[in-house]
Amino acid sequence: MLIIEGADNLGKTTAAQKLLSMAMKDDKFPVWYAHMGRPNMSFDFCSDYFDRINHFAIQDRFHLGSLVWHRPGTMTALKLKAVERNLADVGSLVVVFHCSIDKIYDKLLTDKPKAELFGKEKLMEANRAFRDLPLHPHVDVYWDFARGGYPTGMDLRSWLATWYSRLESRRGTHD
Repeated sequence: MLIIEGADNLGKTTAAQKLLSMAMKDDKFPVWYAHMGRPNMSFDFCSDYFDRINHFAIQDRFHLGSLVWHRPGTMTALKLKAVERNLADVGSLVVVFHCSIDKIYDKLLTDKPKAELFGKEKLMEANRAFRDLPLHPHVDVYWDFARGGYPTGMDLRSWLATWYSRLESRRGTHD
């Protein structure tokens, strides 16, 4: 899986769709797009992720959002380790979008307002939580909007190349 996580309005969905388009043109693997909304409390924050793990998905939001959007303890360290072990088995690449400068993120939310599930203050809080995730050992790319803006085609191509390399190293395990 190529997983894109992060704060709202930073270009995650656009990047995921561009990655999908690029990967489909490359025609190396049977890729597809998936988007995960915010699960409710009947969702098992471990085994229900297992059912969604797939070698070839370009996944818009996944497991790390549970650390940000849900109450503490919803995703325990043990559950997270189990999910990440399964993700590693399929050659996943995890990208987290955040903005390291609150003033820039605030301006982005003000200048380009979108209908969101949460208000601006909650989004600012979520951005700060995603910003702290670079300390997380299973995040491969930390995309800082304040330093790079929206990812370029060259950035996306680099992420695809890394993901393809991981998939190639597991060829035969997903046929």
